[in-house]
Amino acid sequence: MRASRNATILHTCVKIEDAAKALSDGDSNPELFEQALIIAENDLLLRSVRTHRVVCIERLRDVTAIALVKGDNALDRATARRRVSELAWKRTSTNQNFTRSESR
Repeated sequence: MRASRNATILHTCVKIEDAAKALSDGDSNPELFEQALIIAENDLLLRSVRTHRVVCIERLRDVTAIALVKGDNALDRATARRRVSELAWKRTSTNQNFTRSESR
């Protein structure tokens, strides 16, 4: 697990450094390269945030899923559906009683 994590971090650092080299266009000025590193790191971070945002939006489109909950949420969904049904039944029966009393 640790080796995989270290490899991921190393790969990310290499990607940032390559992007910074491309941004600085081979200039040997260390201050320019430092700014290019900052830009490349922020660009990578923004791309990651955008990717996660799309994943969250797609998850929210799934009507059977409760957003960002880990584990099995079937019982929670069933309980919520039951409550909605009970409320609908109460409203319907209350409206029918009101309509019957008006017609007398």
